[in-house]
Amino acid sequence: MEKQCYQSTEVNFGIFNNAQNTTVNGGDFSVAGRDVNMYKTYHYLSSNEEKKIQDWLAAPDCFTNYSTTLNKQVAGTGQWILKEPAYLQWKEIGGILWIQGQAGSGKTFLITGVIEHFRKASFPTFMIYHYFDICDNSEAKTTFQGLLLSFLLQLGAQDQNIHPALKNLHEASKSGLLHFQPTNTELVNTLIEITKDLVQKGYQIHIMIDALDECKEEEEVWNFCVKMTSLTSIGIMITSRYKS
Repeated sequence: MEKQCYQSTEVNFGIFNNAQNTTVNGGDFSVAGRDVNMYKTYHYLSSNEEKKIQDWLAAPDCFTNYSTTLNKQVAGTGQWILKEPAYLQWKEIGGILWIQGQAGSGKTFLITGVIEHFRKASFPTFMIYHYFDICDNSEAKTTFQGLLLSFLLQLGAQDQNIHPALKNLHEASKSGLLHFQPTNTELVNTLIEITKDLVQKGYQIHIMIDALDECKEEEEVWNFCVKMTSLTSIGIMITSRYKS
């Protein structure tokens, strides 16, 4: 199935958690900064240990979606969203920002532009992202577990560093205390533990999820997002097609 892109001039923003629903008109549609304190939170990994963690999680590679979209994107596409009150409110107070649009209206280009904006950020923030993709042959990008594995790898193990919570989960799996592949509940609990720890240490966390409608388990993803924002002051951006 080939994805097609069309131009659109309207996108609906729904902001949840102490915010209002708004409709924004405008524009044609056609990992974040770190500081030295991060390395006081994470444990060092050798390159061999890092590969073992990556192989164990076997998370889907969403960087390919990000880089492919970015390379196709015309400079400045979708930058108008960065000045919209709905977006600025979400960036400041967190919660869930849900962007809906027609199929092919350019939602992936829009969220990729926001991801790129956060990747260039100099303030202490963690930004993680996931692209649901029905064109992915492995089907890992169409499941809730694929999202959890993707997020855990991005948030828990980066640049040859690992968060203690992820290290503990890995050690428990190796010792036989858990299944070799953690359950969704274990993945969620570990993500919550890492997120709470980082927020308590003053980091902002923003999560980007593209094409929720291409996930086989939309309700599980939505419930996860609600749970995350209810427990921690983070911001989650979701794009999807209009609901019928």
